[in-house]
Amino acid sequence: RLFQHAIPSPVEITKAATRHVPENLPANSARALPNNGLTATQMAIAIRDVGLEPYIVASPSAYLLNSSLYAYLRCRIPLILTIHLYDVIGGTETLLGAHAVAVTGFSLGHSNPVPHTSTGFLLRATRIDKIYAHDDQVGPFSRLVHARTAQEYLATSWQGAGTIEARPWFLLLPLYHKIRIPFENIDDAILELDHFLEQARPQVYPTLPRTEWDIFLTTVSQLKSDIHMTLRPLLGGGVEKALVANLPRFIWRVKARCGNDCHLELLFDATGIAQHNLLVHVIEVRTELPSLITALAPHVAHRVNNRQTRTIFDAFLPVP
Repeated sequence: RLFQHAIPSPVEITKAATRHVPENLPANSARALPNNGLTATQMAIAIRDVGLEPYIVASPSAYLLNSSLYAYLRCRIPLILTIHLYDVIGGTETLLGAHAVAVTGFSLGHSNPVPHTSTGFLLRATRIDKIYAHDDQVGPFSRLVHARTAQEYLATSWQGAGTIEARPWFLLLPLYHKIRIPFENIDDAILELDHFLEQARPQVYPTLPRTEWDIFLTTVSQLKSDIHMTLRPLLGGGVEKALVANLPRFIWRVKARCGNDCHLELLFDATGIAQHNLLVHVIEVRTELPSLITALAPHVAHRVNNRQTRTIFDAFLPVP
């Protein structure tokens, strides 16, 4: 509904997927139906057949899996998660095969975000403890639970001789063709921004909690509705520019939280080109974090590697 495309039946999906690439048909068969499942290429072709663009996130780590699911589901875009299923009995693993499910929700069950990389970067999406999916072999609200072990896997609702583990293979996203900027581009920019902020925060604002970043895709209508309902009563006329700004239809929204307070919002054009400056608007909610970025901006420009991070600091340079 979000992208206003046709919604084909399962048979139409299979026919579209196998129209040009019948790569998984048995050697003695020329029929697309019935078949034993679709390949990644065929699923991508089926997505393109309804006018959307397939985007693949290969071999996602727990961090990339959670952050991608969170970022796109917040915009009500379901994702196809392809997994390998293993039946584990004792120390013996038996591969049951590959399987695809439609991810439709998540639970932010962890009270604190999980620090990422050696810098300790905090992303709100790492609070996810459960993923909910439509699994045609289990049901519409099948749970996939992150296991707290050295080996990354998801505990499933499947019944087997032992424990059925799901190991992520790839994510497949059906996107509107003008959403050109993936989550990873914005994540990389905020990772570098956080690195510079953490070098200065303990000295400049020692009582300010470390920033927890909230990164997700949204639409301009949803953004302005949220601003009107939440920030406008808090800031009054301070958000008028955001409400009347000429913004793109799809936006990457980055919230910076310190403790329970939102200090800053950065808005990036999700329909732009990676080689351009994507920052389109800044909303300063509180003063501490914006003033820290302002203080750092003149001193770090020559050390910033990421183009979008440099754009953020440029936006906070003092006006001569």
